[in-house]
Amino acid sequence: MYVIVGAGNRSLTATLLLAFLALVLFTAFTLRQARAARPLLRLRLFRSRLLTGANAVQVLMIATMYGFQFIGALCLQRVLGYGELVTGTAFLPAPVAIGVLMLGLSARTVARFGGHRVLLAGLVLITAGTALLSRAPADGSYPVDVLL
Repeated sequence: MYVIVGAGNRSLTATLLLAFLALVLFTAFTLRQARAARPLLRLRLFRSRLLTGANAVQVLMIATMYGFQFIGALCLQRVLGYGELVTGTAFLPAPVAIGVLMLGLSARTVARFGGHRVLLAGLVLITAGTALLSRAPADGSYPVDVLL
């Protein structure tokens, strides 16, 4: 994270060296965990294609949602001219919808259709929503072009 966040304040060479150092440290950590008697993370967990795939999908979903919040906040503030409080309020429907879905609908849906189908449907919906949001016009309005 340090490499990514500070990339704009350093030269390309320094950023690449720090990225290489981070990769070396990650490799050293992985090797240490593979040889430890009591590792923090048992690497044999990643032998399961299902678990590894589900974790990879989850990382991509979270990255997409963080990107949505960052780009969305920039759009609302710099393009539509919203203030901080109005921007935060504009994002309120997303956590409310997530909360409502987590109160039981998600558990019943997974029980009925299975985890794979629900995950795939979620990925399709996130992709479609992000694609629709990317088409929002610069001179649009939040209620018409973003919320609906």
